[in-house]
Amino acid sequence: MNKMIVGALSALLFTGGALADAAANGGDGLWARLISGRDVPPISSERYRTECSGCHFAYQPGLLPADGWARIMGALDDHFGDDATLDPAVAKELSDYLTANAANDTRSIRSRAFAAYPLPADGIPRISKTAFFQRRHGVIPARLVKDNPQVKSFSQCDKCHRLAEQGQFHESSVIIPGA
Repeated sequence: MNKMIVGALSALLFTGGALADAAANGGDGLWARLISGRDVPPISSERYRTECSGCHFAYQPGLLPADGWARIMGALDDHFGDDATLDPAVAKELSDYLTANAANDTRSIRSRAFAAYPLPADGIPRISKTAFFQRRHGVIPARLVKDNPQVKSFSQCDKCHRLAEQGQFHESSVIIPGA
């Protein structure tokens, strides 16, 4: 075999081993950086995390395009059946954060997939009703989510996606409670 081919294969095997080792040891190496580009950037606003996670999983901004976040933030008085009205200055801060970090303004492959499909023309968008979400979750039986008392809803990302808070939604990190 050609020495150049053998050298390239050796380098590939060494790199693959280093990547696997980095993933096995906390994922803070090159492997983690490669994988992170596929997933959604984690929340970087402590104010957003605090305000929103008091009632539900604080969704990463990269799960909806800017228009979707603007619609949600513009209707906090009827936030999916609840009044989530905030002080106007706080609401503006959160809205600015969400739209600046939305799915259409990120390099994340998963975020761009959420932004690639159009949102409904009217109404408040739900992440769990987006076309990309439906494409990825549509095959999951209701008994594992909606009828599962440990999960209850597709909106509870962190119930099944163990790394959801870090913005990692790859199916390899999924464990459905009670399944």
